[in-house]
Amino acid sequence: MFPVFSCNLQETLNLPPWNEEQDWDLYVTRTWAKRVPFSSYIQLSPSISADSLLEQAGPCFAFGTLPAELQLRVLRFCPAETLFQLMHVSTLLRLEASKLFWGDPETYCLVDADWLLEGGYPGYHCLDLAFLSKMQRVEVWYEPSTYNDICYRRDGTTEIRQDRIATFWSSLQRLFPHVKSLIISQNGEARIWKSEEAVPKPLQLLMQACPLAIQLSTLVPQRQDCTIATDTTTWQRSQYRIVSGHIRKIDRIYYKTILPPIRRDAGLVSEFERLWSRGIRLQLQQYSLWPLAIEALDRHHFDSGKNEPFACLLPGCDTDFKQAGEWSLHAARSHYQHTSGFALFPTQIRALLEDRKKTIEQSYQEARMRIRNIRYEWQNARQDKRRDIERVWAETLKRNYLWDTEQQVVGNQVWINFVKWANLRDESDQV
Repeated sequence: MFPVFSCNLQETLNLPPWNEEQDWDLYVTRTWAKRVPFSSYIQLSPSISADSLLEQAGPCFAFGTLPAELQLRVLRFCPAETLFQLMHVSTLLRLEASKLFWGDPETYCLVDADWLLEGGYPGYHCLDLAFLSKMQRVEVWYEPSTYNDICYRRDGTTEIRQDRIATFWSSLQRLFPHVKSLIISQNGEARIWKSEEAVPKPLQLLMQACPLAIQLSTLVPQRQDCTIATDTTTWQRSQYRIVSGHIRKIDRIYYKTILPPIRRDAGLVSEFERLWSRGIRLQLQQYSLWPLAIEALDRHHFDSGKNEPFACLLPGCDTDFKQAGEWSLHAARSHYQHTSGFALFPTQIRALLEDRKKTIEQSYQEARMRIRNIRYEWQNARQDKRRDIERVWAETLKRNYLWDTEQQVVGNQVWINFVKWANLRDESDQV
């Protein structure tokens, strides 16, 4: 793990004051960026039901008798999970709740830049295109390795791929017809471009081609100057936007990054793609164990009225912590690379972490076993059975993913990837 990602861990951690119980259903990437599955985003508290929401918004609340402006003001205080329920259970509130839910300025839907550069082909990870089409704010996750797809350097010359840039924007506008705000988030340091401007040249080219109707900014990791006190280089995520034709640094926008929902369609190919997506999300839960451990240890000593100073548990470090949050910030800055278990943690915390780790690993192995069975089923299927698998996938594409009926399913990238993987004879069944 590189120092550049320590800023992600610091933003992911839940720092004090703590007003709620620790959320153990955490998802983070291998570079410590936080993710929120859509199912978690809209999940109501166990004590709240759709019926109770209706009662609150019903005659006893006299919501319908309020002036329209006051109705809107009341709804603006509702969290996303409440708005989502009201969109589905209340005819009276459906329209206004829907506007507020999809227009939330602090919620961005995540997609990969690679997918957009490849045309946003249907069926990818079984993402629900109907959901994507309603999102007004989108975050595009951009790996530095992708820069060659836009601006390729070779033998001292630079080749700009205008076709790829055009594909990126046409894909985005087709998949997100209501997008108003877009953030392209660079994951890591673009080493080949690092000696140049803060925003790498390929990313600048993407920004310059942005349609006028979309408000675009980009997030890039940026070094901060070292200080005498720390004698270390720290990192921050800086945000840039084109202003009057020039790329300028702006104030950071903080928001939730939502993982879009996954469709549950019939057929072997749909199941394969869905399991692949599940495997990726289980990995996000595996990566979350260290951030969870950091918060749990901080709370163990300073939450619920406790004030128990302690020293760093990790080998070779004797830093003392006297206040809540000091350990969390120290861990983010100095121990962002820790992945070696929790043997030194208090027994109660260690038991919780080991139990969660075991549950995640069990779910992962179950997904991997089913993936193996899919390969076995394909490799032992006769030609008529394989044609049937292809037919079911073609029907799924046409029904749920706006697939052009004149196109052949063999040209669909998901089908190409599936057949290539399913025909392998080795153990390449990782999810």
